[in-house]
Formats: sequence, C-alpha cells, structure tokens
Amino acid sequence: MNRKIKGYLRTFLMTFVVLNVVAFIPLLFHDFFIQFDPSLSKEYLNSSDYLTVEAYKIQKLKVKKPKDYILNVELARIYMKLSYYVLAQNEYLEALEKEKNKSYIYFELAQCYIIQKEYDKALNLIENLNFKTSNNLINNKIKFYISLMNAYYNNEEYYKSYKIYNKIKHYYPNIQEMPKLIQNMYYKVGMTLCDDYVLDGQVEEAIELLNELAQINNSNLIDYKFALLYFEQDPKKSLKYFEKVYKSDYSIINFELYKKLLENLHMDAYYRNDSIEMELYELKLKRLNFNLNTKYILENDFTVNILKSKIYRIYPVKYVVIDFEIKNNTNLNYNDLYITLVYETNDKIKKEKTFKLLSESNKPLKANEMSKKIKIREVYFIGFKNEDYDNFVQNKIKIYLNKNKKIDKTLIGTLTVP
Repeated sequence: MNRKIKGYLRTFLMTFVVLNVVAFIPLLFHDFFIQFDPSLSKEYLNSSDYLTVEAYKIQKLKVKKPKDYILNVELARIYMKLSYYVLAQNEYLEALEKEKNKSYIYFELAQCYIIQKEYDKALNLIENLNFKTSNNLINNKIKFYISLMNAYYNNEEYYKSYKIYNKIKHYYPNIQEMPKLIQNMYYKVGMTLCDDYVLDGQVEEAIELLNELAQINNSNLIDYKFALLYFEQDPKKSLKYFEKVYKSDYSIINFELYKKLLENLHMDAYYRNDSIEMELYELKLKRLNFNLNTKYILENDFTVNILKSKIYRIYPVKYVVIDFEIKNNTNLNYNDLYITLVYETNDKIKKEKTFKLLSESNKPLKANEMSKKIKIREVYFIGFKNEDYDNFVQNKIKIYLNKNKKIDKTLIGTLTVP
C-alpha cells in the first residue's frame, strides 16, 4: 500500500512540475506571442499625428497650470519637431518670461533662431547671457558656436563663419587640443574664405589665413595655394612650394603654370646674366618636360566621350549600361597606356578594373586617335522601394589613365550613376 501511495505521489509531483514548465514556456517567448503594438514604435512617436495629439494635451494642461514654464518648453520642443518654428519660438519666449534662470531654454531658443536663419538674434541672445561660468555653460556655448559656424558656412557667409571660429578658439589656448570636428570645420571654412580673399585681391589676408590653417592641417592643397599666391610677388618662394607639392602629390598641379614659373625664373636669370641660375632652371625645365612626356597626363590630354548611357530600374536592382571611348588629344603615340575603372559607392571603393587602352584595331593608341569602345555593365542593389535608394546612395565610376603600370594614375573623368 505504501508503495502504491508513493507511486501516486511521484506521478502527481512529476505531472505538477511538467505542467508548470509548460505554462512557463510562453513567458520565455513573450515577445513572439504578443502582437506588436504600432503605437509603441519610435517611428510613430515621432510622427506628426502623435506629436499633434501631444501638443493638444499640453495646450490643455497650460490652461490648468499657467505658471508652469516646463509645459512651454515641452510644447516648444514638439513644435520644433513639427517644423512650426514661429510657434516654438513663442513658447520658448513665454517660458523665459516665467523662468529666466534656466540656461538651457536660451540655448534651445537660439537653435530655433538658427533654423529660421535669424543668426544675429541667436548670437546676441547667447552673447548676453548673465549666468555664472561653469563647464556645462562653456560646453553649451561651444556647441552653439559650432552650430552657428556651420549655419553661416552653409549660407555662404564665410567671413562670419570664420569670426565665430575665433570665438571657439578662445576656449582652446592650444589649438592642437581643439576637437577634430572643430578643426575640420575651420579648415573647410578657411579654405573657402581664402579663395574669396584671392578673388577680392586680398592676397596678404589669404596668406595670413593659410599660415593659420597650416597649424591644423599642413596639407598639399595649402602648399599649392601658397605656390599660386607667391607666383607673382615671390617666384622663388613659389617654386619651393611647387616642388614640395610636385614630390608628394603632382596630380593637383597645373603643369602649365609650373612650366611658366620655371620659364619666368630662367628669363629673370638671363636678364641678370646669372649663368648658374640659368643652367639650373634649364635643367629643371628639361626634367619637367621629360616627365610630362613619359609619366604624367595633363588635364586636356584625353577626352571621355559617352556613346550610350541607360539605366534600368527593376526593383530591387538597378542595371547600368554605359558605352564610352577615349580620344588621345596629344601628338604622342602611347605603347603602354593603361585605363583603370574605379567603382565607388558613397566615396568608398567597391572594386577596380585595370586594362590596356587600345585603338579600334586593338593596337596601341596613336596621336589624335580614338580608343576602342569601352563597355560598362553593372548591377546595383537599390531595395524594393524607391525611398530605400533615395536615402542617399551615390554611385560613381572614376576613369583613370597612367602611362605605364609603375606610374601613378591620373583621373580624367567621373561617371555619376543616378
């Protein structure tokens, strides 16, 4: 009898345990069994429908709590998301009437002004803050200045953008400790402003600005700009910069200007009857001419002629058909001329193809001759919806030439695939 009772109890306990385990399984996979609620998605929480309802709720609360500045701020933030900037501005101003001692309200209002391109209003608002200096306040000011600097740049007000950089620089006595983001923005602004200075005839200002930019990024492009700026006023100094760039990145050089500079220096030495300098510049000219004939390709040496260009969109792919040829505009015959096709997506190289450039008769390309037809057949994945691809994917095929495999290739054209 005891054995039967024990058997019943064992069976009962095992059944109890199994039933509990079975009942617990749905809890482990809760997310799979419960239907997804679209109202909880991030996309819905940022939708205009949801935000409009939330704005209405806060407006009703404002009637009950007219002195609560937080309601104004929350409503202003919703209006900012809805792009109702004037309404947002009014809410921020109303919040400041109720509470003047919260610095973050001023910075949010300043951003509202920037979006509306009321840059002077934004700057005056932040410049006239009377809060005790703190790390938080300084960080917020720097963030504001970065935003304003970028806004001026995008609005093509380069000098104002540069002036804002000087305000940021005040917080970084050592320029090398400045965050890379700010350095890169300043470099971008400064290089554009430098070109404006040159167009306005402000050469000294351009040189001074380039010297400042060189502390952040002493690039080949800066050295080349120095070479161009000193071309007339100090040819020997210009030559030093030309030669520096020539050694590191000759692709950005205008070789016609380089040759003219050497010819001018040679002529100047001739008039001064300086035979040593004359011989030096003659040697440099001979070397440059030899390299131009054997190594380098100049801007107008070759022309890319598009024969056929078609794009077929068959979702989820895009099929690209391009036929083109290349004309040799020079008086030179090329036995070892190579073409490289570089396929890029959003400036990232996906693949390369290199082959010999031949004439229509499959022979080396001669002077003033047309190459054989080059065919490109490429498939790009673009997604199942048009908007999948429009978030912005840029495909390019860059065309390079080089006179032999040991010489750096020169870009002669870019095919942009829409």
